[in-house]
Amino acid sequence: MSFSLESNFTTATIFPWKLVKCKEAIVDGKIVPYHLFFCPTNRCNANCRWCGCKNVDRKQELPLEECFRIFSYFRSLGTKAVTITGGGEPTLMKGFDSLLSFGHDLGLKFGLVTNGILWNKGNDILEANKYLTWSRISVTDTESENYNFSILENVPRRLPGVDIGISFVVTKNVNIESAKKVSEIAEKTKNITHARFVDDYIGGIGDKMKLVIESCEKISNKLIFQERINLEKGEKECFESRLRPFLAPDGLIYPCGCVQIALGLEENFLCFPHQFSMGHWSKFDQAPIFDGSKCSKCFYSNYNKTLKKLMNPMIHEEFI
Repeated sequence: MSFSLESNFTTATIFPWKLVKCKEAIVDGKIVPYHLFFCPTNRCNANCRWCGCKNVDRKQELPLEECFRIFSYFRSLGTKAVTITGGGEPTLMKGFDSLLSFGHDLGLKFGLVTNGILWNKGNDILEANKYLTWSRISVTDTESENYNFSILENVPRRLPGVDIGISFVVTKNVNIESAKKVSEIAEKTKNITHARFVDDYIGGIGDKMKLVIESCEKISNKLIFQERINLEKGEKECFESRLRPFLAPDGLIYPCGCVQIALGLEENFLCFPHQFSMGHWSKFDQAPIFDGSKCSKCFYSNYNKTLKKLMNPMIHEEFI
């Protein structure tokens, strides 16, 4: 039986096979917030040139006690998994391990998007190893030879029970030697499941993705090459906003983690524009389905189309 890296470790722009297989995403005709994307802090210790959140308030952070209430609330609505992401760098949040422990006790499963910088200091097994299902390490410099590759070697070693992914943004000025080094580390490290090379949708990539593929694809079979340039306009009924809402450090719910470019790159906010908010997290169960027709770019059109079909009744269902 073949194993699809892309279907298991990515969601943007691909067909949502996990959604089709999930029996609990829709209950009694209602979409459950099955997977919460959670950004507890905008504080960051990196300055990635391609960052989609450059203009957020870097001082903004949710209090730990409010995070506990958020997890309890969404768990009561049927949430099973939480991806902790940015905004900023989540591991900078005071009490981060307590946050994972609390959610774990509620029965939540966790994924984490991190740059790994803070966790590269030390050699002992991290407390988070007990709570994380997976973590994806974002390479903060893909254009020069100055990136600290020890992060990609040390952090997986400190998280031996966690599936580790690597995210490498391909830019117009991509350093091919760095891309090859990432591929080599992925190949030799047992708990690294994949390395994803993804295009810089803000600054553009020219023909550099082709060069990266030609240079790296033979190094490892753990590589994913994901282009996200030809995106569709959003649909009016954004069912994605109900299934996988995004909670930002301002306490507001957004339909997804890509609304920073929802109006198109020519009107790039690089922050979470309040006009795209679905309201405060505490009233998510009362929020209407987001109107996605205002989005000129949608990363999750396949999710919306699939959810729409799953929501519609069918006859002769046995005849599949």
